[in-house]
Amino acid sequence: MAFSRIILRACAFLALAAALSGCAAQGGGVSPNPFQGALSAIGAELSGNASAGGQSPSGSQTQAAPVSGKVVVINGILIAVDGEHPTDSRWAGKQIKDTPLFHFFNAHPIRRPGEYFPRIGIRVDDYSQTLVSDNVITKHLNATPGAVPRDNECVKFAAVIWMSEKQSQRIDDVVLCSSDISSKDGYMSQGALKNYRNNAYAPVSISSMQIRTLGPREPQKLLPDFTPADIALYGNGQHLFSSLFSQLGYQGPVDGDQRLWFVNLASAAK
Repeated sequence: MAFSRIILRACAFLALAAALSGCAAQGGGVSPNPFQGALSAIGAELSGNASAGGQSPSGSQTQAAPVSGKVVVINGILIAVDGEHPTDSRWAGKQIKDTPLFHFFNAHPIRRPGEYFPRIGIRVDDYSQTLVSDNVITKHLNATPGAVPRDNECVKFAAVIWMSEKQSQRIDDVVLCSSDISSKDGYMSQGALKNYRNNAYAPVSISSMQIRTLGPREPQKLLPDFTPADIALYGNGQHLFSSLFSQLGYQGPVDGDQRLWFVNLASAAK
């Protein structure tokens, strides 16, 4: 009997969807697909769960982080920026704009070939889990009907600024969240981000080769995309890395500047 009621509701949903579809076709503009909405409602009935929440692979209930602010498109992905910084104590810390990192490379351009000071090493200490688990990019693509922005995601990191071989400044607990990104900032293109991932290597004269530390010597590969989780973090978090480079004034993927490296990404630093 319960199943019969569900079938009757399904028919009602589909009939309503057909009517809405005709209206949408006459009204013009972009509107959600009514059939998709009807099918989603039917699926909720059959599953016995009409809420938008889901479950993680481990079975624990998950809830999307609240998204606020202005939705913009960064490299084709919908991102909510100009929002409120998360109140979760996990993401308490300094924002880039409040540290010496802000526009650092603008203030310290390369003045002559072979000059590699000052330079900066970054160690990722924490990140939002969705940056490695939310891999269904299509649902966030600007061109996808019914697309939604990514959750308000964050990374926390430590950085060391090396002015010389012996003079350095360490900055801990720097936090960058999607909501911290300003719509007025420039964003690095996907091509430039890919170039940094694939082609950014330290000069042999200052490299520690496979040893990855915060400096002063740089590891051979500036971005350690060694595991699937590393690749996912850099790819899904392209908006965060794009903003990070922009706020640091770093143009290495474009002009070949080799003075910024990452000790780790998703994998814990050794």
